[in-house]
Amino acid sequence: MGFLEGLTGKGTPMKKQLAKFAMCALTVAVLAGCAGGGGAAKGPSDEEIINAIVADFKTAFTAGDVDKVMSYYAEEFKSDQGMDKAAYGTFLKDAKEQGFLDGIEINIVDTKVTIDGEKAKVGPVEAEGSFGLLTLSMDLEKRDGTWVVVYQAQQ
Repeated sequence: MGFLEGLTGKGTPMKKQLAKFAMCALTVAVLAGCAGGGGAAKGPSDEEIINAIVADFKTAFTAGDVDKVMSYYAEEFKSDQGMDKAAYGTFLKDAKEQGFLDGIEINIVDTKVTIDGEKAKVGPVEAEGSFGLLTLSMDLEKRDGTWVVVYQAQQ
């Protein structure tokens, strides 16, 4: 049994599970962010940095660049689906290999960023593909000047 088959559960369509995971990954990647601001007085705001990360995440996800998507996630990442960073990365790579990410569309038009100190919430991020429509929200933390996704949930 392959990794993705093990995630689908008895009687649960694989496409539905892949869609959920793809959406989670997409949302996390979009919100994660890897270009943190330093101590410079005139740099971009945290909100601008996070919005740029979300846009970059969208580009990477629609291009099928799983490694780039995963670069936005913290090593201690957890999802509401019980996956850590390694499991989520494997899931996305398997989904890509099986064609579930082909033609995926990411909608960030209604995505909002709420920042509270070194923490931020981002969402909704919508992902639509052969698996259906998934809506994600993500929690980010600023670590050593870099925003990373620490938690992702499906709505």
